[in-house]
Amino acid sequence: MPQPTAADPRPRLRSALLAVAVGMLPGIVLLAGLAADALVAPAPHEVQTPGAIPVATSWIEATDQVEWVAGQPAQSFAELRCRTARSGATIPCPTVTAGAGPALYFVQALCVGPSSGSFSYQGHNLEYFPSRRTLVIHCYIARAWLDIGGPMGVAAVPRAALVVVSTSAMGPGQIKIVEDNRVEHLFGDQSDEFQVASATIS
Repeated sequence: MPQPTAADPRPRLRSALLAVAVGMLPGIVLLAGLAADALVAPAPHEVQTPGAIPVATSWIEATDQVEWVAGQPAQSFAELRCRTARSGATIPCPTVTAGAGPALYFVQALCVGPSSGSFSYQGHNLEYFPSRRTLVIHCYIARAWLDIGGPMGVAAVPRAALVVVSTSAMGPGQIKIVEDNRVEHLFGDQSDEFQVASATIS
């Protein structure tokens, strides 16, 4: 009389191992994503917000000879003031070619990096939010979560820049001007917004 033979356990073992591997796959993918976010910086890019209107702008830095004097935003270039970088004496402002259409002239130290002085922003772009009547200056940099930015050092005193903003998308009335300091990551950006000025558009 033939004796019963034991079933080969290898197919069952392979199926069990495959089920375990498939069950672990989402966790492995999650861990890989977290590791990438912690160690890899994405490519920096302009901020584009649904419902916002991109605003054409010119950004004119101070030089070693001429500094822009910070003041209230104005719709006339004639209201701007300049001074020499060394003595601080008042001098005529250099000629600036504005784009076609009405413009707002705004002088302030912007996008100068965190107060620690450990890094500066890589770029900037402006958007206007009609529903809030708010002009947002996005200052952005791309970094990994674990990038500490190198050793601390002595940060230079930021100099004000002249920002020439097209107001063609803004109706008459008061607007808020907000700076958005943004650190971009692969997943989840850090954003810090604060109002820097207000202006009246005629």
